[in-house]
Amino acid sequence: MTTVVAVAVSALGAAGIEPFVGIRPSIIVASGIVLMLAGLTVVGAAQDAIDGFALTAGGRILDLTMQTLGVVIGILVGLELGSVLGFTMDLPDDPAPFGPLLGQFAGAIIIAVAVAVFNGAGIRIILVSALLSALTIAGYSGQSRSTSTPLRRARSAPSSRASSEC
Repeated sequence: MTTVVAVAVSALGAAGIEPFVGIRPSIIVASGIVLMLAGLTVVGAAQDAIDGFALTAGGRILDLTMQTLGVVIGILVGLELGSVLGFTMDLPDDPAPFGPLLGQFAGAIIIAVAVAVFNGAGIRIILVSALLSALTIAGYSGQSRSTSTPLRRARSAPSSRASSEC
């Protein structure tokens, strides 16, 4: 369903309908995928295996496999249906702008709390999730604002293979 909405948003944006112009459907698909991932199922399966409940752990692993397969097949069917109907989604070349730093912190905390609540976490885990999301976005923002990150140096430096072939 998420992919169908993304394809519809893409088609409406391509048609020039104003609220949908400039919206990146890939972000809609990615946000749907994140919420459908079975994170706590892995934790539960590992805990059951450690506690010696092999049959329950095996059942949880099967559940995890089926959920993941369902997500992948759902995305593929949605994209193929959109393609058959003549609507395609172009993958972006540039990263999405994150907006102001305060908005980044608010968004990260809201997402972390929502995922924790969605997965049935208690108040302590919700608070830890909020704190870890704030620390993560602070680290990412600090690293991405630096001008001499290893990734940027690697992108700007000529490859050693290309320079040795000259």
